[in-house]
Amino acid sequence: MNDDSQQTRDFAIDEDDRRKTDGRQERTGGAGAGGQAVARGRSKRPFIILAIILIILVLIGTGYWFYMSRFVTTTDAEIDGAIHRIAPRISGQVEAVLVHDNQHVTKGQVLVQLDSGTETVAL
Repeated sequence: MNDDSQQTRDFAIDEDDRRKTDGRQERTGGAGAGGQAVARGRSKRPFIILAIILIILVLIGTGYWFYMSRFVTTTDAEIDGAIHRIAPRISGQVEAVLVHDNQHVTKGQVLVQLDSGTETVAL
């Protein structure tokens, strides 16, 4: 009988060694739990990495949106604004343009100077 108890004890030690070397150490519920194994919980590391990646992507997207919101783009090349046509009261050759592109002008300001030779001939 002494041999049987020695074999059983050796078998139990071998079983414990195998569990430890497998990397899947099982926890038992205590001395009176009857040897029921409780599975080890999942690691939180992949979820933390995923959360960090998502936060980085949100920050990059928000930064890109703020950066691009400063620029105006169009796909139809139309301008919405006040455009006024200028029509001459008399015809003639233009000698000088007295304003520059996109310059603010006021009512009654002289914009162009016409050649006075056509007026003299007409009189």
